[in-house]
Amino acid sequence: MAVILIKGLTPVPKKLVTIASGLAQFSFFTFVWASVVTRGTRFFLTAAILKYYGPALLAEFERRMGLHVMAGGGLLVSLWVLWKLLV
Repeated sequence: MAVILIKGLTPVPKKLVTIASGLAQFSFFTFVWASVVTRGTRFFLTAAILKYYGPALLAEFERRMGLHVMAGGGLLVSLWVLWKLLV
């Protein structure tokens, strides 16, 4: 499921994510749920950047989106590991 969640936010073609999900034998419900969450997040994030900061920042964000997604994913994994160690 991490493949869908990470790749859903990046500009990777959806067809690659779909094929990878099929090869990993994800359930259809999991695939649809993760796709809706990640694509919805991406579109709402794009809309928020356009509304509050304009097209100049959107171009910069799109150019470095992979870096932002990897940094956010790393942060989430780090927080999850920390949570598991503390609890």
